[in-house]
Amino acid sequence: MSSQLGSTKRATIKRIPELDLLRFFAAAAVMLYHYTYQPVLNGVVVDNAFRPLPAATRFGYLGVTLFFMISGFVILWSSQERSAGEFGISRIARLFPSFWVCVLITALVVNAVGGPEPISPRTIALNMTMVPGRLGAPFVDGVYWTLFVELKFYVLIYFILLSGTMARVETWVAVWLAASAVSMFGIAPNWFASLALHPFGPYFISGCLFYLLRARGPSVFRVGALLVACALGAAYAVKQQPEFMHEIITPLTGFIVAASVVVFHALFAAIALIPGILPSSRWWYWLGGLTYPLYLLHNRIGKIISEKVSASHSAGTTLAVELAVALAAAAIIAAAVERRACGAFHKALLQTAVRLRVVRPPRI
Repeated sequence: MSSQLGSTKRATIKRIPELDLLRFFAAAAVMLYHYTYQPVLNGVVVDNAFRPLPAATRFGYLGVTLFFMISGFVILWSSQERSAGEFGISRIARLFPSFWVCVLITALVVNAVGGPEPISPRTIALNMTMVPGRLGAPFVDGVYWTLFVELKFYVLIYFILLSGTMARVETWVAVWLAASAVSMFGIAPNWFASLALHPFGPYFISGCLFYLLRARGPSVFRVGALLVACALGAAYAVKQQPEFMHEIITPLTGFIVAASVVVFHALFAAIALIPGILPSSRWWYWLGGLTYPLYLLHNRIGKIISEKVSASHSAGTTLAVELAVALAAAAIIAAAVERRACGAFHKALLQTAVRLRVVRPPRI
């Protein structure tokens, strides 16, 4: 096992086009799952409105699995050669501006429509923390649950940086993988399982290992740990099916779910071992930029659109309007917030942290 990450081979490009494309694919999969799998049209749950699409889109919830793997790869990559303070500031600046805007937009639309449960100012304010459930408030949109899982992962990376042990990150990954396995078998206390990010830990671990595979090259530990993480992740994904698929679960659907997790790992293996699969293009960057606002906005607003439009239009028209609104809103937020406000917010936070001596001045 290599002892110093800085002495090993690094990825030399600033972005990986394949990851941008995978991010968009994951967001689109989740969106189509919400829009076409047992949608509520004109007040009624309809199973066959978009056949044959649901045969595939019912597995779209696995886009969250893909998101967690991408996060493991990208966040470990972005933490290299940063202090704990710099890492924390970069994550706050990256996540919160778009999130705040999307919370406000969603709450405004819900309250303007006058639904049965308007969103109170208190709920909006507590959602701004990303952890409203810990503060006694419901999520403004149900998809926000994944953000708390992400935050827990960021905290783990933060403490690795704070402890000065990032050079030995593979040891941490090995401990985390063991903790995930123990948690998966139900023999760990709740606090321990939560610390290990159970049951989603294996997905983040796989992403971290694929980054290390790309940065350092193959090793017995990396390959072996990836096989274990893949097996744990596939097993949990199969177990998770009843939470997201409402028809009778069959061996075939279980096989498809497990195979999907294996395919995700195969795609990451290709990205880690074969640089430059996709040519550089601003289109990949543009699609990747849509991902976060698209994920945050599509669900609850889409359901409101479906309720209103389907009362007087066909299912196909309803879906087209949902997709058009979601993509247009995501593009506007990506341009105005992701590419402008996030950078300005990061600069302001960093300058404040330097003045307060929380972080050192950037090296020139």
